[in-house]
Amino acid sequence: MVAEEKINSTALMHYRLGTVLIWLGVLTWLPFIVLRIAGERPSLLWYLPFHLFGSLYDKLSIQCSCLST
Repeated sequence: MVAEEKINSTALMHYRLGTVLIWLGVLTWLPFIVLRIAGERPSLLWYLPFHLFGSLYDKLSIQCSCLST
């Protein structure tokens, strides 16, 4: 019983972490878009790694939480 609660708690933690990371990955582009609207030409290399980290880690985190339930 205790082990099952721990597994569910871990799965929920992974799911929440994944949700936060996907939003951070998406919101990474907000400063890029604002700078583009302002007429600047920011490099994609400053934004893409953070976006990919958030998106890919989220995908792994959600898959782990689904496997443990």
